[in-house]
Amino acid sequence: MLTIFTIPKLFADDIGLIQRNAIASWRRLAPRIELILFGADAGVAEAANEFGARHEPVVATNAYGTPLISDAFAKARRIATQPLLMYSNADMLYNESLPRALKAVVDRGSFLLSGQRWDLDIEHDLVTASDEHWCALFDQRSIRGRLHGFAAMDYFVFPRMLDFGMPGFAVGRIGWDSWLVWRCRQLGIPVIDATADVAALHQNHSYSSLARGCQIWHGPERDLNIRQAGGLRHLLTLREASHQLVAGRVRTAAGWRRCTAWLATRSAYLRLLAFKRWLQH
Repeated sequence: MLTIFTIPKLFADDIGLIQRNAIASWRRLAPRIELILFGADAGVAEAANEFGARHEPVVATNAYGTPLISDAFAKARRIATQPLLMYSNADMLYNESLPRALKAVVDRGSFLLSGQRWDLDIEHDLVTASDEHWCALFDQRSIRGRLHGFAAMDYFVFPRMLDFGMPGFAVGRIGWDSWLVWRCRQLGIPVIDATADVAALHQNHSYSSLARGCQIWHGPERDLNIRQAGGLRHLLTLREASHQLVAGRVRTAAGWRRCTAWLATRSAYLRLLAFKRWLQH
């Protein structure tokens, strides 16, 4: 019932190993899961062939040559064959907790599901790892890893027919993921935080693959993404999610999360967040 799509980087050095590990974990979820790899960087076509994924080499880029995540979203909606779409960064590992979580939301109509990630140092090849090794890796995430903050949204699941009207965001630069949360809150679409139920492991890595250095948090592409989002006030995180998935059940955000979810629909709160982020940046 799921199509996973991504825009990998160049398959070279440590990032090549990390991306092959990630795609291998997706393929292990279920044999019928559809995988789509966008982009024409070296190694992408070969990885698609290795893991039985569909390769779509053509993806629109901005003036700096960076692929547009908005174009990948639009094309995935057109060509995917499964009712649910999942965008994932190409350095993320998942286990059976993901398909279990999807069973709890697949019949809910429109929704956007995401969750915080666990950061781990993984420097070895997992493609041919045993089931026991994979299980141990996920079981030890709270010991070996670190749970990232509410802005660490490295995957999104949503119905294929859901069109967000996404502007021309550059992939791998800040802003587009937080805009997606804001957009759903604006449209009244439930945003479900699945951190409690979905084990999502992020393989730590450097950002040496970026041609102009680390331009994720600074630089013209970051500024362009924020402008296209409509400014800092249109950037939300899982802190403002309207719902939570806990023990297989979707419930309205509880406790202080209920308060922040309500505030996310208030313009004064959004202006305050924008001022806070302006100070941070």
